[in-house]
Amino acid sequence: NVNAYRTSWGNRFVTRSFLNPSNVEGTAQFNDIDVLHQGVEAELTYRPIDNLKLKGMFSAGNWRYTKDFEATLFDDNQNEIGTGTLYTKDAKVGDAAQLTSYFEADYRIAKVVSVDLGFRFVDGLYADYSIVDSDFTNPDNEGALKLPSFGLVNLGITSRFTVLGAASTFRINVNNLLNTTYIAESNTNIHAEDGSTTWNGIDVTNSVWFGFGRTWNAALTFNF
Repeated sequence: NVNAYRTSWGNRFVTRSFLNPSNVEGTAQFNDIDVLHQGVEAELTYRPIDNLKLKGMFSAGNWRYTKDFEATLFDDNQNEIGTGTLYTKDAKVGDAAQLTSYFEADYRIAKVVSVDLGFRFVDGLYADYSIVDSDFTNPDNEGALKLPSFGLVNLGITSRFTVLGAASTFRINVNNLLNTTYIAESNTNIHAEDGSTTWNGIDVTNSVWFGFGRTWNAALTFNF
């Protein structure tokens, strides 16, 4: 199963406040903000033998702002005083991975017990920034901050049995089996420079969320 998509999100409107050279606060109003989402997705299921099922998924996208945007500038009395520019052309959209893949092997050990092992890879994940950040008023800005790629391994065990004539299932999941440390999200867009203190290439002054370490959960289901 393969799908391709291309979607343009246009006619957006954003505002940002600023201080003019006289230290007087004003407002910039940007119109017709346009974002392009395009990519391809594929899914595959294959059973090489009766008790082994393989599943895979791949998604690659290119989500970006299509151009620079002009603003009308107003003073604190809403009098028009000029224009400004956001230099966002080709800046990547943040807060959603643009390349992901997943592979899972589900093996039935016995008639009532199966084990599945999955691996998920994430890349092309950018900071959850705002295009009205001061970074983008500079034509030489570095664009969106790209976060380090990561891969996670998940394990699941399923047991099927009967209780008082009711078909029942016990399921246990171990998420992030290898206890991988990774950044799941950044709320800031601070690029590392020479002399910056970094973690995996990311300036530590950023406000980030690390993903969960190893966790587990279990579920017991009765079907009456």
